[in-house]
Amino acid sequence: MLGLPGENELVGNGISFCAVCDGDFFSGQTVCVAGGGNSALQEAILLAEKCREVIILQDLPELTGEETLQKILRSRRNVTIETNRKIVGVQANGDGLTGGPHRRHRGGPDHRRGADHPL
Repeated sequence: MLGLPGENELVGNGISFCAVCDGDFFSGQTVCVAGGGNSALQEAILLAEKCREVIILQDLPELTGEETLQKILRSRRNVTIETNRKIVGVQANGDGLTGGPHRRHRGGPDHRRGADHPL
């Protein structure tokens, strides 16, 4: 959990923690993965097999997961890696999660990443 307002209410309705358990729900969709360590990268690899697009939002200047996992992800055309990004909120409608605003650590405007399931 990222500690964002409204996040708890979206668990199971757009926010998931397990690509093995829930990945099939996201087939053909755009998803975001929060983090850049081994766990996040492993989940992103699994999701990249099923999803139209996988966006990794890492709050550090670089990914911290194993280089082998990074190479796999960088070779996938449907994976985008964005570093120095802090997720600052969740957007939802009656159907669940619709996006996640994020910003660069060095300041600047918030960016809104629209996704079918962005966290």
